[in-house]
Amino acid sequence: MNESKAKPDRTFDPLSEYGSSAWCGAVLGKTTDWLRKNRVALETDGFPKVCRLVGLTVKADVRAWISKRRRYADVTVKDQAPTMAENKERRDRF
Repeated sequence: MNESKAKPDRTFDPLSEYGSSAWCGAVLGKTTDWLRKNRVALETDGFPKVCRLVGLTVKADVRAWISKRRRYADVTVKDQAPTMAENKERRDRF
């Protein structure tokens, strides 16, 4: 019998700078089929296109697209409560 094993998707390797449709779908929390059906709409909204030379999508571009769509910013240092050392320093000034 000639059972063909599915080749592992090497784009899931952290070393890979390009992602397959399966990787892109996984990053979005969706299936590969969902991504294929919705790719045109996503690309209309700025989602990165597949590189014609490599045939895959640049992972950094996907991550940048996701970051750009974020609605809430990370907490900045000034928004965080002061540390005990900072409180002591302030107290000692008075």
